[in-house]
Amino acid sequence: MPWWGNVDVGGRSPWDHVPSLRQRTRMLFLLSYADYLERPNSVFYEIVDAARRHPGLEVADVWGPGWQDWDDSLPVSVNLARRVLPPASCNWVEEDVEAYAGGHCSASNVEFTQGGAVGCGFYDIVWTFSEFKDKDDPLMDAPGCGTLLVHQLGDCHSKIRWVWLPDHDMEITVSKYAFEMMEVFNWERLRRLYPGMQMQLFGHSPDSANEWDFYPLDWAKKLHDAVVFGHDGLLYPLRTTVTNAAKERPPHTFVLHHVAPEFTLARTEEDYTLGVPPTYWTGQPQYRPQVAIREDFAKGMREARICVFDSVVERKMIRKYAQAWLSGCVVAADIPTEQEGDIRPFTIELKASWSIERINSVLRVELANPDALRQKALLGFAYARQHMTNLAKVSNVLDLAERYREGERGYDLPLGLSVRCRAYHYEEGAFKPPWCEGLRGLEE
Repeated sequence: MPWWGNVDVGGRSPWDHVPSLRQRTRMLFLLSYADYLERPNSVFYEIVDAARRHPGLEVADVWGPGWQDWDDSLPVSVNLARRVLPPASCNWVEEDVEAYAGGHCSASNVEFTQGGAVGCGFYDIVWTFSEFKDKDDPLMDAPGCGTLLVHQLGDCHSKIRWVWLPDHDMEITVSKYAFEMMEVFNWERLRRLYPGMQMQLFGHSPDSANEWDFYPLDWAKKLHDAVVFGHDGLLYPLRTTVTNAAKERPPHTFVLHHVAPEFTLARTEEDYTLGVPPTYWTGQPQYRPQVAIREDFAKGMREARICVFDSVVERKMIRKYAQAWLSGCVVAADIPTEQEGDIRPFTIELKASWSIERINSVLRVELANPDALRQKALLGFAYARQHMTNLAKVSNVLDLAERYREGERGYDLPLGLSVRCRAYHYEEGAFKPPWCEGLRGLEE
């Protein structure tokens, strides 16, 4: 069986997500410059990188508070209307090269060149993330003029409703984790909390990664049998068991512990005010620390046959699943509460309550059958290339926007989920399904 490496070098695989042809869309990623400088992972900007390759977009702009020319004294809608679009925000095709060299950015059906404000309604979609702006900020308003506002939720579930923007004519809420649709955004709960609220379209869009960042080595060139990835601590019971065993002297496991580079937030006040760019683009010097962390993480996964981690106490399909499968690494973890039927055949299932001895034994059995292990890696790779890339995520948001305009409202859960015992946090009193006494009920 062949292996497909970096998509930019070896080309696409037979399983890759292929975006459907549609009318090209103009999109703004509404993000603050402080977030850009301070967020240790590159998750939002990986999505931008994918959007700028997506054939369904002609503009994939990044802008918001703190970026060049944003005026903090004006409402969001007014800032968007006065935006002057830099060339880096355009999705360039071959015939655009001359225009790009001249500093111009064309948009279909409008006469627009760099140097003029885009005006209200220029963007078809404004896509914002997590804590972009406090919902009670008087300057936080809807984009207006027919632009759809999409709010993607982050990871902090104790705060998730606090940073949600229900009062600003938001049309679409996107969650990375399917269970949030049924719990945090249960319709009866929303009607009680927000009387008079109009139903939106809530969409499940799984965590994802880019296939040009995370890609496989040839199986024979892998260096390590098994590596554990990610933070340990109370939120991560399974990987804490493995990490602690790997740190013992002598180690109590053959699983190696991946140690990520430190992300040191050593920004001066001048970093936020001097040399501020008009938008984000790949390769900016301000973003090198985050890219270095991502490259180290991808290399570690690429070189491992088995990647060990867990779904956190919340049992969510975190990005590590997509990253590992795209890297040609077999996932050894607990099964999250979504897409279970699809992923079980190529996942080595571990339990959060298991001892290190049992985990070691299960992994050794898998390693003793290299052909079957390699087959699991290929199945996981194929699944992730089809469903768990950022190109697929952008397509999903474009589909949701199109369906919203056609009148759809409610919950979009195309990949399936189950409601099983888990908790939002490890602390006493953390929410869990009411029939569950422990974090994982009878599955402990």
